[in-house]
Amino acid sequence: MKFDQLPNEILIECFEYLSALDILYSFDQLNYRSHTLVGSISLHLNLHHKNKLLFDQFCHQMLFNPQMKNQIISLKLSNKNTCGQLNVFLSFFSISEFSQLRSITLIDLDYNRTQQIESIILLLFDFANVYSNELTDETCNVLSKLVPSKIQMKLTSNLNSNSTSIHKTTTITSLTVFQCSLDDLWQVFKYTPNLEYLHIKILCNSSSINDELDVISAYAFYLKQLVVDYSTANFQIFELLLQQTPNLKILTIDVEYQIDIIDGERWQNLIESSLHHLDIFNFKFDVGIRGDYDVILNKFHQFQTDFWHKQHYWYTNCQFNSHAAFIYTITYVWNRYVLQSDTKRYGIKLMNNSKIFENVTNLILFSNILDNKSEYYYFQNVTSLTLYKESNLFKKLDFNLKPEDTVFESLKMIINLSNLKHLDIKSMHNIISSIKLLEILKQAPQLSSIAINKSTLISFLINHELCQYLNKMINVLDIDDDYNDDSIKSDELNKLSKIFSNIEKLQCCTNEMNACLFILNHMPKLKHVEIRSLSSFSRDTSAWLEMIASKSNINCILI
Repeated sequence: MKFDQLPNEILIECFEYLSALDILYSFDQLNYRSHTLVGSISLHLNLHHKNKLLFDQFCHQMLFNPQMKNQIISLKLSNKNTCGQLNVFLSFFSISEFSQLRSITLIDLDYNRTQQIESIILLLFDFANVYSNELTDETCNVLSKLVPSKIQMKLTSNLNSNSTSIHKTTTITSLTVFQCSLDDLWQVFKYTPNLEYLHIKILCNSSSINDELDVISAYAFYLKQLVVDYSTANFQIFELLLQQTPNLKILTIDVEYQIDIIDGERWQNLIESSLHHLDIFNFKFDVGIRGDYDVILNKFHQFQTDFWHKQHYWYTNCQFNSHAAFIYTITYVWNRYVLQSDTKRYGIKLMNNSKIFENVTNLILFSNILDNKSEYYYFQNVTSLTLYKESNLFKKLDFNLKPEDTVFESLKMIINLSNLKHLDIKSMHNIISSIKLLEILKQAPQLSSIAINKSTLISFLINHELCQYLNKMINVLDIDDDYNDDSIKSDELNKLSKIFSNIEKLQCCTNEMNACLFILNHMPKLKHVEIRSLSSFSRDTSAWLEMIASKSNINCILI
């Protein structure tokens, strides 16, 4: 069946996989039927990372066709790495003109425009989701005016307990905070009594606690889930915090540098006294050590009692390397994992290794471990893999003494390569050969992005079969410059452009104007390029290059 013979229902379902701009520019003017169909569907408009020319064209198209605004149900705008895109868009259109808008993402707001921000936020009464990064006190002041009971807000804030910006009770039920202290959280709990979900990116370790704050009025009775991505807070901070969350059901925390946090008996007492409804407890505790392995193992054994295993079914593993100890609950729930060569693991023996790390999608692997540790680890869902040559910072190891065949056979035993999408081998200079990279490509059918050292890449170009695979598979390329070498030359780019003819996103370093122009003119599928320059281009030169790029619909960033 031909495409134009498909029923409308199938076409609309196909459109679900395309961006709003792809739909408009590919189908709107195709014929009368497609024009009518495109004009009847809802659009998710994401202008983040769009180059200036494409952005300007779309804005003018929407000015001439105002009905299009009624189709947009989600909108994403950004000032980051753009020519003030967000501000320009808001100078053309008011958010109130988008009558069907249900979700909005604003990246790098200009907080000097307080009145403009207030006018935006006060229009969000019917929104299901609102997201803004690095919300400041001025915007928090506006948020306190949002009182409709049906609103659920997902906000990212930098809070300051000395500020009175959150001065009025709100009906926020979901809150994401970028960085805060315990005193800040008392304010959050006091003025968001309906909070059910709290996500803290960074919880600071308070050197002192404000005794003047009314802790009694700061109970989070409705809080069901608390996530702390990173913290250096000691046990006392978490104890005071969790005593205010009596109905908590899910707790996920990642804490570093505090030895007193690894205390199973204190955690048991806290849970039994204050967290009667806690069903899921995910934790990761990482502390520095100086050879006192027995002390850490004794602490680890406190988490192996009947309270943890039989009453709650919470199991843990403990890992050591030469400078740190690492205790975590299993299944490991975080998506990033770092595995060093001298790591030793203790813990439950019965659980299938493939299940322990099933949530890990971003793996950083120190290459020496590939020689003899494959039986202890297996990562089945890794999409991003970074291989590091072992540094001499903590232990002197000589990787070059190990056979390459043995090392890369072990890689296949540790990782399921079939899900791999990004490979970073920038630090593997003079270690990985073109033959072994080719083997990885053959076993990683979804791989489309690679980061590699420049001299390594140039040396691989003599392998014809590897070049064929690179051409067919790779559309995102990050070329790392050598510290002892100049950046990419024009003649090197000539070779690379032929091999990487399908590149859509490129990061590289060059000091040559001709090299920049070559990139813009000889990579036909390029959509985004970031060029690092050791000797920065002048402002006029940068503006000229960005203008040349925009004419070819390429988003160009000069760093």
